[in-house]
Amino acid sequence: MARRRPLLESYISAFRYRDFALIWLGSLSANSAYWALIVARGVLVLDVTNSATSVGVVTFAAMMPRFVVPPVAGYLSDRFTRRKVLVSSYTINLLLGFILASLVFNGDIKIWQLVTLSVLDGSARTFQITVTQALVPNLIPKSILNNAVALNYATVHDSRLIGPGIIAPLMMMENAGYAFLGASLFYGISLAV
Repeated sequence: MARRRPLLESYISAFRYRDFALIWLGSLSANSAYWALIVARGVLVLDVTNSATSVGVVTFAAMMPRFVVPPVAGYLSDRFTRRKVLVSSYTINLLLGFILASLVFNGDIKIWQLVTLSVLDGSARTFQITVTQALVPNLIPKSILNNAVALNYATVHDSRLIGPGIIAPLMMMENAGYAFLGASLFYGISLAV
């Protein structure tokens, strides 16, 4: 009779593979940055404009690329080295985060700038999601693919709590730029791993 694996090991078996664990950590960090930015931008827009409509426009601008960009991201992730596409998307998100943080620190942020940066950030994030999903099957044996996909998808849900939870105290500081700097550092972690 075959020996059964402990229950916990069956839930985290994909983590035995270093490359998958690194992709997972990078994805968790980048997704946390994304959700932190959604919350921080919303609070900033509400503070600047006192308009719920403006909050909706900026949030829609960040999420809209998810409907338009995936075919392009899929094509490029198949045409070029997926690792390079992923690194490029993390780098773009990191730079966009620093630009946003510097605009907020300078106190010279405009709604059109937030909308533009949100579209660019959402587009780069869509590349990150598409490439990560394409990479996962290449990193682990087929026998535990379901486990790896489930763990990878869990980062999407976990990050909705982690990102905003970590930057919430930074939003209460004198300058909201610290929250955007914190979100940028999440992208820095993704890039590093």
